[in-house]
Order: sequence, then C-alpha cells, then structure tokens
Amino acid sequence: MRTKAFLTLLLLAGACAPLPQENVVYLPADAVPGAGDPTRSAITSVAGGFDVRGRPLGTLADAARNIANLEYLTENTSMNNPALDSTPVNLPLQLRTARREWRQALGIPADAPPQLVVNQYYGAARSLETTGASPISLAALQARPVMPATAAAAALAGEAVRGRGAGAPVGSVR
Repeated sequence: MRTKAFLTLLLLAGACAPLPQENVVYLPADAVPGAGDPTRSAITSVAGGFDVRGRPLGTLADAARNIANLEYLTENTSMNNPALDSTPVNLPLQLRTARREWRQALGIPADAPPQLVVNQYYGAARSLETTGASPISLAALQARPVMPATAAAAALAGEAVRGRGAGAPVGSVR
C-alpha cells in the first residue's frame, strides 16, 4: 500500500513539473551587453542592423551577430510567450519567412539547427573582432546580400520593445 501511495505521489509531482520547451535557443552569455535581457538586446541589435533594401549594416562581425540574433528571435518570439506582450501579431510568421531568405542568401542549410547557427555566427563575430579571421566562411554575408524580408522582420521586431518599460524582461540567456 505504501509503495502504491508513493508511486501515486511521484506521478502527481511529475505532472506538476514544467514541460521542457522544444526549439528553445539561447544566446551565449557574452551576447548581452551589461548582462541585460537577451531578447531585448537581440531585438535592439537587429532593428537597426539592415538598410531599407535588407543589406546588413555595420562591420562583418555586427552582421554575423545580427544573423545569430535573428535565429534566436525566430525560435524565441511567439505569441505564447507572456513576456512578449507587445509583440506584433505577425512577427513570428515574418521571422520564419525571413529565416528562409537569410539562410538561402548566406548558404545556411535550411535544416540547420538554430542553436548551431547562433553558436557559429556568434563565434565568427568574436573571431573577427579578436583575430580578424572567422572559423566559418562569411563570404556571402560580406557581399551584403539584399534581404528585404529579413529587413522587414528586423524592423517589425523593434515594435516588440517600443513602449515597454526599460526594466521589463523579455527573454533568456544561457
């Protein structure tokens, strides 16, 4: 009888545990200046990271970071996230559409795991800033491809942080 009661309690405790999220992608710890909110940081970065035609702005390291931030945002920006209460309704769909565009333009395989893309592009940005070289080829990014859907998604992402309080948390960092 005690064993049955123990197993029942164990099952009930397991039912109360939060379910692991699928497709959660994390930014590296050094991705967020001043240990701020990673989603807000990613949005702020990408919102000004492309010209009106969708060409990446800034240094090659900036462009690599913005691609990584867009990958992160595509997986972590959804209408089911209560922390993103001011997210434009069409942002998740627009980010997914834009991801097809930037992955094709940059030669990133369509089925590449988003966390791998984030890690590689942040690693490339770090390497560019410290050694001037990159562990992955960024020739396509260096050519500054025109990516209008990407620019539109990045600009729309900026809407998610407009009007929010300065200290309002938006996402997660690992």
